Amino acid sequence: MKIIFFTKYTYAGPSSRYRSFQYFSWFKHQGIEIINKPFFTTEYIEALYGKGKRSLLGIIPRFMQRFFQVLFLKEYDIIFIEYELFPYTPLWIEKLLLKGKKNIIFDYDDAIFHNYDRPGNTLVNWLCEGKIFKLVPLAKAVITGSPYLSQKLGPYAAETVEIPTSIEFARYEQALQKMERKDNKAFRIGWIGSKTTSPNILLIKQVLLKLQTRFDIELVLIGFDKQLLPLLNGVNFSSLPWDEKTEIELIQSFDVGIMPLATNDFNNGKCGFKLIQYMACGVPTISTPLEANLKIDQGAGNLFASTDEEWEACCINILNNSPYFKNTVGKKNKEIIRDHYSVEANWIKYVDLFKAVNISATPD
Repeated sequence: MKIIFFTKYTYAGPSSRYRSFQYFSWFKHQGIEIINKPFFTTEYIEALYGKGKRSLLGIIPRFMQRFFQVLFLKEYDIIFIEYELFPYTPLWIEKLLLKGKKNIIFDYDDAIFHNYDRPGNTLVNWLCEGKIFKLVPLAKAVITGSPYLSQKLGPYAAETVEIPTSIEFARYEQALQKMERKDNKAFRIGWIGSKTTSPNILLIKQVLLKLQTRFDIELVLIGFDKQLLPLLNGVNFSSLPWDEKTEIELIQSFDVGIMPLATNDFNNGKCGFKLIQYMACGVPTISTPLEANLKIDQGAGNLFASTDEEWEACCINILNNSPYFKNTVGKKNKEIIRDHYSVEANWIKYVDLFKAVNISATPD
């Protein structure tokens, strides 16, 4: 079987790395030939996350390159597309390029269709209104990363398969076995994310300030937007750059991992990946009770909070019952991730889908 992947990013982009790249070696072991064509370059991603600047001149050639990649597409058994071929472009361009193409699979781990219905984006809304919902019927199958995405896209798809964004459990397990957990002087409330998700931390600033008056706590931020750090003035925090080589060690040092989210349509589509990373390290979590987050917990005993009062109570609960949350809940967390949210558990779901889509192909 030969599959071409049109990913949004190179390996440097988190969504493409976790949704596609980390599975490639598993697919190859099954005799599947993989060709990958990312849209954005690594240089673009580094500029975006480093300086927050996107060069229009750098994007235009990417549009042209992908246009010709799809226009003169060679024979493949499956065409795998992350999100869409072109962001913020009208539907008709992609429909024209994909006309006559068979065995298309779309993959979504974010509610990107809400990029095209946000208030104030008049031109974008006009150009791309309903684009994703009209693209989905072109595919043999759609892969989603959360219940919300399945609910929204399912009615338009020929087949919907929900596969959560996952981690390589063996990598986490090997790293954790080499580490000796140290008792922290301060209670470490940890968060890992990116520039785009950083504003969510500001939602609980007042909670953190209040907790500091009673407890010795430290907010540990990984990958946080440096430009937003002044807005955390008064909070006892440390901010560290994200690094694939150190992320497991840093997460393992958390006493609790947090995932506060503003309640909006776009966040409803989140796949809860932060929780998956925390739980893989045996760390208890507190998160906004979105459907995906509740599903990931599977009754392990992690906590959920919506209001400031609930966030404060949850933090105090874990502070006062640290051995229970570290040992009992932490152990359950690792088991849940190993069995349901790991590459080791989920690679076969992709392969089974690829086989089903390829077998269902109709001859010319």
